[in-house]
Formats: sequence, structure tokens, C-alpha cells
Amino acid sequence: MASIRSRNGKWQARVIRNGQSPLARTFFTKQDAERWARQTETQMDKGAFIDASLAERTTFKEVVERYIVEVTHRSRSHKEDSYRLKAISRHPIAKLNMASLSPSQVAKYRDERLKLVSPGAVIRELSYFSSIINHARREWGTPERFNASILALKLISLGGIL
Repeated sequence: MASIRSRNGKWQARVIRNGQSPLARTFFTKQDAERWARQTETQMDKGAFIDASLAERTTFKEVVERYIVEVTHRSRSHKEDSYRLKAISRHPIAKLNMASLSPSQVAKYRDERLKLVSPGAVIRELSYFSSIINHARREWGTPERFNASILALKLISLGGIL
């Protein structure tokens, strides 16, 4: 059962369920708090709830840097991969949190990069995106809203790169 309370002029909704970590969010209106609590409880009951708080706290840059440290050192091309991944982490897209990293953001990145580098380089960078996001989802438990590997292939084909 969710609880709604007034706190510092705002409304806080708390949802506590067995087997789930307690969740709390603050809203400006009581109706918004009640709506969020109902939606969250419904998703939890259906087993479809995904806690996106980790994805909201983690930037893409942090994920890329962790990928460099934990994954690329095992490959033979770790120096080249690290160099390219550090370049990606300096791009403005790396400042986005994982929850707001959307297909449209990645498409915008693709279009910007196609103006500067060859299509082959963009394909390689999009495959890095796919690998990083899939690894973060599988190994580190970062939730995602879209399938990164399918996204990368669609962006490559839609952009006329292949």
C-alpha cells in the first residue's frame, strides 16, 4: 500500500512492497503523487516494474569509464579501444544519464559524427554504444528502455551508412 504525505509544502509518495526496495518520490501536487503511487504499485503487482533510479543517477560517461576499466583491458586492442572510448566520453552525449539516453539522442550523435568522420568510424562508435549499453544491462544491472544492439543496427541502416 502506498502512503502519501505532505512534506515541506510538497507531496511525498512512498511505495513499500515485499521483495522490492522501498520507493519514494516527491511531487508538487497530491494528485501527481497518488497517480505515480498507483502506477508503481500496478507495475510491481504485474512484475513489470523496473527501478530506474540507478539509470537516473548514472551518466553515460560513468558507464563508458567503467567499461574501459573493467572490460577493454582484456582485449588485444585495449589501447585503441580506450582511446576511442575516451573520445566518446568527452562528447556532450556522455553527460546524459542512462535513463535519458534515447534513440533520438543517439541518432543526433550519429548525424553529428557523420559530418566529421567516415561512415566506418561511425559504425564502430555505434557498435561501442551497443556493446557498452548491453554490458551495463547484463553485468551491472543498469535498466534500459530500448535494445541497444537493435538500435545501433537501425541507426546504421537508416542513416544510409551501409
